[in-house]
This record gives sequence, structure tokens and C-alpha cells, in this order.
Amino acid sequence: MSNRKRFSIQRGWMQVRKMDSNAVKGEIMAALGLTSDPSWHQRLYGYIEPKVSEYEAINAIFAKYGIKRNIWGLEAEAVTELETSKSE
Repeated sequence: MSNRKRFSIQRGWMQVRKMDSNAVKGEIMAALGLTSDPSWHQRLYGYIEPKVSEYEAINAIFAKYGIKRNIWGLEAEAVTELETSKSE
């Protein structure tokens, strides 16, 4: 598994309700000290490995909005897993 797949938060992000998306993005950016959209996208798509403290902060933020599972990984993985489980 590539690091990008492991460190992406896209799976969690895809579960965020539209009405909460600005708040979640803002909280994650503040927790990680991010100040620009390019830095947000690097984290969203897993180009940067999070520190343990960042990992815990991200999980806590998603949990605050009811997202407690399937946070880490790329969206494409989630689609593939869903298709696999339907065919079994």
C-alpha cells in the first residue's frame, strides 16, 4: 500500500455533510496549522504523512461530526471495497 493511500483523509472527507464541510475543513486546517488550499489538498490526498498528534486531531474532528470509521485512505479504495462487497 502506498503512503498516499494510507495518509489520505479523502474517505473521511467524502462522509462530511455539505452543510458541515466548511467547518470541518477549517477545524482540520487550524489543527494542522495549514493556511492555504494547496496545503489542505496535500493533506487531503495523503501527500504528507501526519504526525501522531495530527492523526489524533483529525480523528477527533471527524468524530465530532459523527464520522468515526473509514476516515483514512483514498476515495477510489472505498469504491473498490464497496463493489467487492456487493459481488460477494
